[in-house]
Amino acid sequence: MPTADRLASLAAADLQQAVRAYVRSGSAAAFERAMERALVKAHTAAYLRGTADRTGVLATGLSRAERADVRALIADQLGYLRDFAQSAPDLSPPAVAARAALYVGAMRATYYGARYPGLDFYPGDGSCACLTNCQCHLEADEDGVFWVLGPNDNHCDDCRERADGSPYTR
Repeated sequence: MPTADRLASLAAADLQQAVRAYVRSGSAAAFERAMERALVKAHTAAYLRGTADRTGVLATGLSRAERADVRALIADQLGYLRDFAQSAPDLSPPAVAARAALYVGAMRATYYGARYPGLDFYPGDGSCACLTNCQCHLEADEDGVFWVLGPNDNHCDDCRERADGSPYTR
């Protein structure tokens, strides 16, 4: 299983916990705070691990510049989260859970961006027709970085084109 997928399963557990707490309490404000904590944790972990996989050095913290990069990535997600939290009371619990799960894809893009910086796109970054639902991953060898189609058979045209266009160079 690719590292991004292992990180995604950890992030998904935190997001599911936030959803369960929301369903019990009905507090959209508490839900937004819990989701924000989960997103900060997930994106920070993804960035740290992606950087470690690229450099071979597992850092225990981020530099000022790296923290700014992570804050910028998270800020985009928090904008979407505000809208989501406001609409959550109008959604069914399964719809809240499904929408919360979409945030996992963006975390995968954070990992790949830190692991393979300088590419024009990453799985889960929202630039494909499948948006953050992309289950594809990246792999590298001496020829470059390859877009590898995910395990499902319903790939969007963008993912197929990116896989066909591999390898990419930074």
